[in-house]
Amino acid sequence: MFVNRRKSTGNPVEEKCYEGLYTDAECKRLYSGKPFEGHKNNFHRCIREGGLPVSGGYRHVQTMNTCHLCAIAARLKRVIRWDPKAERIVGDEQAALFFSREQRKGFEIPRV
Repeated sequence: MFVNRRKSTGNPVEEKCYEGLYTDAECKRLYSGKPFEGHKNNFHRCIREGGLPVSGGYRHVQTMNTCHLCAIAARLKRVIRWDPKAERIVGDEQAALFFSREQRKGFEIPRV
């Protein structure tokens, strides 16, 4: 599977294995009554019309964490352990250093 900003390729996409899997009514229910569309369009629709996006911020953070963890494990060429409740790498100080770093002065993200 290959995904970037311009295209998605790979067996699921090219073989259209999801085509016909869900009815239009099921897709609409899964998308909280909104049309079945890409995440960006869904987000813009929610801004215009109100409501929550089909995939909220928390889910996106979890997805990005998964991508970062895969990249860290690949870079270190070893398995790493993740504590989902504490949201941190456990038992590997070197890997944990990759997951976060000290923020530059003047560019800090405030904790709310």
